[in-house]
Amino acid sequence: LKPGGVMYPSHARLLLAPSALPRFLLRRREEIASSMHAWEQLAAELRSKYSLRLDALQAAYEREHHEYAFSEAWQGILPASLLRDEPQVLLEADMHSVTHAQFFDWQTEVQFAPPHADEPQHGLCGWFDVRFCGSESQP
Repeated sequence: LKPGGVMYPSHARLLLAPSALPRFLLRRREEIASSMHAWEQLAAELRSKYSLRLDALQAAYEREHHEYAFSEAWQGILPASLLRDEPQVLLEADMHSVTHAQFFDWQTEVQFAPPHADEPQHGLCGWFDVRFCGSESQP
């Protein structure tokens, strides 16, 4: 950065909080059920037309869809009302002075309150919070 230059965003934070995602879970389960229904139709057609049985592959196919639906990152808008504890800051950086090691080689521990029976936790929500404050020489 040129001396006196301005970096935007000027500050960044990475936050994490447990969240309740009932509609997300329902949609993922519906997607898996739909995929399995399509699999069963294909398997029935292949069995009736060609005497080809895919039974041995069905469990692996379902497992793959489950892993994709629930293990892959998801991007979307999550209302704050679905957060189940206060967000914890994982990383905070002044973008004018942060070093490569500070930005990429960090570790931190977080601890959240245990879930309540009436407010389930389905996953973790992580997000960036950035500010555009200029610099010391150009606020």
